Amino acid sequence: EAYPGQFRVVGGKIEKVVVMTNWDYYESVQRFQRILEAEGISDALKEAGAQQGDLVMIGDWDFNYWERKNRWIADLGLENINPRRRPSREEK
Repeated sequence: EAYPGQFRVVGGKIEKVVVMTNWDYYESVQRFQRILEAEGISDALKEAGAQQGDLVMIGDWDFNYWERKNRWIADLGLENINPRRRPSREEK
């Protein structure tokens, strides 16, 4: 890591998403966060050692890394549950 606490994300798709995102709308920011998660970028940053408040650079945009957590899920101990998975008949 050349600069501690700084991470650069490079990729045509995510750089295009950054440019196309309308940062004035909360929903757009949430969509961007979902894309980071779906593309595995959030996990890659975490694995690379990113911590709360670290600088993340994508294209011409800078962001602070913030690990998104749902407190309700954590409180119930359900962190590893995929909410889209339906139990098979054998599991019922």
